[in-house]
Amino acid sequence: MPLEYIWHDGALWIFTEGGLKFRALEDNKNVSAVVFENNPGFGELQSVQIQGTAKIVDLYSDEYNAAAEFRKIPLETLKKFPEPTWLPKIMPGGDHLSEF
Repeated sequence: MPLEYIWHDGALWIFTEGGLKFRALEDNKNVSAVVFENNPGFGELQSVQIQGTAKIVDLYSDEYNAAAEFRKIPLETLKKFPEPTWLPKIMPGGDHLSEF
């Protein structure tokens, strides 16, 4: 599913309206995320796959507020949306990875 993301402080942060796509994280925190650039020119491919663990950052916690500030999203704007804007944080690594 296409989402807007930022890479900051060694993690992938995704502000999103949430929904069913995150319900499974309650049972299994292991995730894979792919950043895919559509139609790059020859030698310009900038895609990457990240495997790691995810957590949903608590709404309006210090960590949430700092990520919004880094992303330059005013908290007042986030609070005005009819549905909460969730913040999954994906941290690369984990026990499920094998070394290459």
